[in-house]
Amino acid sequence: MTREDFVDEAAKSNTGTSGAAGVWNGVPVVVNYVDHDANKSTPASSGKARYQSMEGYDETGKYVGHFDDMVDVDPRIFPTGGLVMIFGRCTHLCCIPGWQLVSNTFTEDSWTPGGGDDGGTKLFCICHSSRFDPTALELNTNRNRANGSTFTYAGIRRSGGPAPVGLPLIPIQLNGDTIEGITDYTDWLTYCD
Repeated sequence: MTREDFVDEAAKSNTGTSGAAGVWNGVPVVVNYVDHDANKSTPASSGKARYQSMEGYDETGKYVGHFDDMVDVDPRIFPTGGLVMIFGRCTHLCCIPGWQLVSNTFTEDSWTPGGGDDGGTKLFCICHSSRFDPTALELNTNRNRANGSTFTYAGIRRSGGPAPVGLPLIPIQLNGDTIEGITDYTDWLTYCD
């Protein structure tokens, strides 16, 4: 899909969002589009989604940092053209969550600010019902299950369910209208190894 495909689908949405699952470099991903530029100036109560830079807390509740801390180091991490690419492996048991896989209150065409579990537009893992808010961008930590090493990553917030933390982003760039993942942060994708 191209960026324009996502824009066209978002125009049909109450929230100005769209998404699709796919494969990038052999790993499952979900790409989400949010009409951030058009919606960022509207009142949050309007129900129009926008990206929210947030503080991140690890699975123990320890403060990790703010999403903007990492964006200050590498601006490519912030959504490009209203798009984010998300690693499609749940931080709970490495299942594959998706965009609009099921029809329920977590996936309905509604949006509330704050990265909580209310409102729709969530990525939903049908295996154990973990939910993730693709508009709530945070800094977090996770560990490689094979070797125990920990890493800090930029990602989307876990909003509910058994997953301990949110999902990592894969920064993107646009080549014309084509979405291309940037490979600089593939170590963020190692927690299922």
